Amino acid sequence: MMTLMNTLVTKLAWRNLWRNHRRTTIMLLAISLGIWAMIILTAILRGMMEDMSERSINSLPGHLQINQSEYLLDPNIENGFSAQPQALLEFVAADVELTMIERLQVASVITSERDFRGVTLIGLDPVAEPLDRLGIELIDGRELGSESNGVLIGRRLAERLETTVGRRIVITTQGLESATRERGVRVEGIYQADLASAEESIVYSSLGFAQSLTQATDRVTEIALFVADEERLELVQEEVDKLIDENLTLRNWREIDPYLASMMATMNGFIVVWIAIVFIAMSFGLANTFIMAVFERTREVGLMMALGLKPANILAQVLIETLLLLLLGVMVGNALAMLTLFLFRDGLDLSAVATGLDSIGMAPVLTPSLSLQDAVMANLVVVILGLLTSVLPAWRASRLDPIKAINSIS
Repeated sequence: MMTLMNTLVTKLAWRNLWRNHRRTTIMLLAISLGIWAMIILTAILRGMMEDMSERSINSLPGHLQINQSEYLLDPNIENGFSAQPQALLEFVAADVELTMIERLQVASVITSERDFRGVTLIGLDPVAEPLDRLGIELIDGRELGSESNGVLIGRRLAERLETTVGRRIVITTQGLESATRERGVRVEGIYQADLASAEESIVYSSLGFAQSLTQATDRVTEIALFVADEERLELVQEEVDKLIDENLTLRNWREIDPYLASMMATMNGFIVVWIAIVFIAMSFGLANTFIMAVFERTREVGLMMALGLKPANILAQVLIETLLLLLLGVMVGNALAMLTLFLFRDGLDLSAVATGLDSIGMAPVLTPSLSLQDAVMANLVVVILGLLTSVLPAWRASRLDPIKAINSIS
């Protein structure tokens, strides 16, 4: 008997939903567009966040970074370090999802025949740290090798120095014991970076060349650790912190770049605010729709109650109508969102309308990224809060007096 009644209530809810095609279609369109807007903007913001995070982390600091404690206060070659604990090397070697990279970073002056510029010279292992990880692309010349004695410079720096591949330049820097070190080198390649500012300020060399230039054999200023799964970051940080010497400091990327971390937190908050704004706008229309639907069917509701339909069945009928409408809107909205994301799977080219993206760590092409968590949250918010919005009109309908309802003029 209960199953039969539930089936009857569901059928009535479905038929009542389409008695006013225009109103239902408009509301269905509003829900669909609301879901679409939630998912698309969330995907764009999430893509922006992931792009900024990936470029910032890969461009230098890594997920984790080890420095001499004094280096954080006075970043010069004197405060580098050379001995890596054997336990750390074994830990990294045993974890296939963990990559360790050594670098030597020192402030320098680069001079050509025409001009000079202050830059940061970064000595690294070109085999362990390829160009794509650094977020740069070679546009002229050749890549560095492990034994290279040349340098890679940015396109903008090459233009300012009026130099090119094969030309000789002079690098002046500070070596150990505050000795000024100077060496003439060849430009082996010119790169183009995702961040235009990097093209003017960063010069790359092999780690061996940088150590030779500064007379800092086997010395580095930082060790960067990259974690394949960032969800393991906290666990890896705890383990690595136990393995390094007391005079070394371990920091994660949020501590290295608090500006980026705060921006990520702000964007996460904006996603929640955006979903709330869209839903609030949609909920007014949803509540108004069902209040009008109940008002128009006052006599019908009274007649059904007079024929024996219980208030609980009336309440269930209105809630089922709401649920059916919400589910239809969610399905259509998700389909539209997936289609939109598919069409823009290669990214949105923003270079024509935004020339300053590189200043905040963004590339001119933005690829939307939709996580399962964001999609589920948007859908659940609409369905659950949508049902709550319809509780009041449903409750009013279930509390109607049958005689007064039948005699009312709709």
